[in-house]
Amino acid sequence: MKTSMNLRTTLATSIAFLMCGLAGAPAQSAELDTFGGFTDVKGEKTGFFHAEKMDGRWWMVTPEGHGFFGIGISHPLTDMSRAAVISGYGSDQKKWMTDSVSKMRDLGYNCVWTGPQTTDRNRSRWVEEDTAERIYTEQRYPHAIHVPFIKHMVELKPGEIRPDVFSDEYKNHVRELVADKVVPKKDDPWVIGWFYGFGSFMKDFEWINQTLAREPGSPGRKRLIEVLEERYGSDIEELNRVYGTEFASFKDFHKSGRIAYPSWVTFAKWNPARMPMAPVDLVKFEDAEALFGDIAEQVYAFTHDEIRKHDTNHMILGSYVKSDTYTLDIWKRLAPYIDLVAPQDFNSRLRKTRRFLLFISTMRWTSQSALPSSKRWRFRSTTRHRRPGPSVRWRRMLLR
Repeated sequence: MKTSMNLRTTLATSIAFLMCGLAGAPAQSAELDTFGGFTDVKGEKTGFFHAEKMDGRWWMVTPEGHGFFGIGISHPLTDMSRAAVISGYGSDQKKWMTDSVSKMRDLGYNCVWTGPQTTDRNRSRWVEEDTAERIYTEQRYPHAIHVPFIKHMVELKPGEIRPDVFSDEYKNHVRELVADKVVPKKDDPWVIGWFYGFGSFMKDFEWINQTLAREPGSPGRKRLIEVLEERYGSDIEELNRVYGTEFASFKDFHKSGRIAYPSWVTFAKWNPARMPMAPVDLVKFEDAEALFGDIAEQVYAFTHDEIRKHDTNHMILGSYVKSDTYTLDIWKRLAPYIDLVAPQDFNSRLRKTRRFLLFISTMRWTSQSALPSSKRWRFRSTTRHRRPGPSVRWRRMLLR
């Protein structure tokens, strides 16, 4: 009973990830190196997990220089397992954590993509984070480390808003996290890389609105208004026409102006039918994506640079988000700051990212058609339907 209860608890709160783009993977009988890499797929031996292109295909490569096909669970240790640990392990977290590695190995998993625990699944902080990471290294089990640069939405307290990522306060927060999470493990070969979290960029319209609603002169508000000014070529009358405002100038906008984006600018990425039909609405959507892209790029660029000041070896994995959270343009903006593209699901938009190493999840998620460009606006009605998610056949094609 102890085993089955804990196993169900672990699997119920986990998502399995596969590495795609690794066509021609060796047979299961192939000899494996210390880290689980195929010894007959030879890459560069760097002492750390890394991405490498071999024979025209991207591989994740082990510290010993062999191709690695990772099949892993996310956040296997959560505070939702507390009752099972108390009853099954006598509240002994070390025993529970060690046993979790044995169970994952028995099930055929060879790594953990997110870190032993993540803050959004350990909100009570009951799981002993440092102990978990130490045990996973002692057990010689490849794992990522969660560095929560941005909170998951479920972690926000009542009344708490998203951070101003352009502010000195946020930059200091990032530096503190790097010092606490990255620096102590920068030489650990069992760490795959640095993972930023799930759900960090959901409901981007709220983040944009909260940033624009900050005090005049605040770094984030100032930056987003500058982006709009660049997009409109300083033509305040055109911005007034689109948003129905009456600003005398962009200086007036900076001083006291307010605009807010409706929720459909987020949800139209999942289902284009959520967007209103007026031509100015496409303009608003594109403006919102430019603003959101600036926020996301600021997070990825600054965190990348701070990590690389201390660690030039481990992979930077970024946030694992639903594929429709970012448009293709935003994925491209973020690509220079991460070592792989890591959506939680796969859709037609991501077929265009073939030049990047790509994670996909076994999670099945409905894929939506991309929003039409301005040139296709008159055919808007043809996209007002839901398209099915990627088929199992398509997933298999990726792995050939």
